[in-house]
Amino acid sequence: PAFPGDDTKRRADLHGALKVNDKLFEAIAAVPWIPEPIGDDRVRAINDEIVPRLEKEGWRVSRDVIERIWRGERDDASVMDGVDAASGLALSAIVRHSRNFDRAYGKPNEPRVNFYPKPPPSADDGTR
Repeated sequence: PAFPGDDTKRRADLHGALKVNDKLFEAIAAVPWIPEPIGDDRVRAINDEIVPRLEKEGWRVSRDVIERIWRGERDDASVMDGVDAASGLALSAIVRHSRNFDRAYGKPNEPRVNFYPKPPPSADDGTR
């Protein structure tokens, strides 16, 4: 995202935006530890609501880079490559939360197979 103004104000705005969105970054980082299929609704919400919201706000948090983090990428420089400084810091925050989950829980017991689960068929879709 763009943060207009002098350097001090831009830094303060960026710091504030990173802080406000930190729980969202943490939710994104948690995906590999959310069990399938019982946690699929949470993963869908992250993919269909949280990531698009961040993108709409100007964060360049591509699905490709996020999926690399979900699959174990923990190198800040690698995930920050080619994005603006603010987006790089957002991706770095996701990596930081992933490292925290690694330390707290270890690798997921059951690696998540599907990072993009489809919604279950609805009861009124005519498939009964």
